[in-house]
Amino acid sequence: MPFAMPPRTYTHEGRERRVGVELEFAGLGFPEIIAAVREVYGGTAKSENRFLHKIEGTSHGTFGVELDSSIFKQERYLKLLDRIGIHLHELDTGDLVEGVLERVAATVIPYEVVTPPIPLSELDSVERLRDALRACGAEGTDESLLYAFGLHFNIELPDLERETILSLLKAYLLLEEWIAEESDIDLSRRVTPFIEEFPHDYRARIVDPNYQPDLSALMADYLEANPTRNRSLDLLPLFCQLDCELVRRYPVESHLIKPRPALHYRLPNCRLDDPEWNVADEWSHWVSVEKLAEDRDKLEAMGREYVSRPGFPRNLLTPDWPETVRRLLR
Repeated sequence: MPFAMPPRTYTHEGRERRVGVELEFAGLGFPEIIAAVREVYGGTAKSENRFLHKIEGTSHGTFGVELDSSIFKQERYLKLLDRIGIHLHELDTGDLVEGVLERVAATVIPYEVVTPPIPLSELDSVERLRDALRACGAEGTDESLLYAFGLHFNIELPDLERETILSLLKAYLLLEEWIAEESDIDLSRRVTPFIEEFPHDYRARIVDPNYQPDLSALMADYLEANPTRNRSLDLLPLFCQLDCELVRRYPVESHLIKPRPALHYRLPNCRLDDPEWNVADEWSHWVSVEKLAEDRDKLEAMGREYVSRPGFPRNLLTPDWPETVRRLLR
């Protein structure tokens, strides 16, 4: 299936926009995952440590293959073991211990493939990667109640202007409920803290057409209401790119935030083992966000409708918001 294109496919500098993709899954080991990535993109594998590998020299740059936890990627487990008197570098059985750690961790912590930024026109290669991982036996979100696995997009912005960022945030907050319903977001992901909902009061404030702050106030309002990386649309990497000092004033794990001129969209499931599932469908929901952001009349109309909805309990008598979105998007 071809990937839908957003209204603006180039940056203000005239370069094609790029998207980084992260796929979380289980059921494989590092050798199979690395082989699948190289089958699609080529390149040379390089191990940083047992739990973090790179594939360099591909057509798009360097891919990451990792067990998705900083305790493993940064080898913090070595310090934990040292504290209880286990020094892996002194043991002949060090590899065996690490193998046990990997097998135990992989029951709840996903493996992850992290692509470098890929031009919009070449995103279809990610479907070939999906097929290669599926053919090897990768397990996705639906395989277990423990598998709260996500598909993430790191979406380069066309520019860093206030109007662009604000319109995209408004559009996403208006469409998030609809996207969650359309994508059938798995219960295992809804009950974990990784994609916590935006506070209702914050959402209502932002989508109101009268909310028109400058960029500094927009960032401060976001950080005040969302001092966390665990939102389905994480703006902290973008805000760190714009003003990292401001981000550090709030109780967020700023040392884990990589500054970049991109939005971190992390709502979709990653159903790699489902033959009916594909990455392009999930991406198309994001394209709906960008289309709404560009249609300022519709964006304002939808915002007015959202803030004028009756409160509980009278909202029980009105259509739910995803149904309203379907009507307004038609």
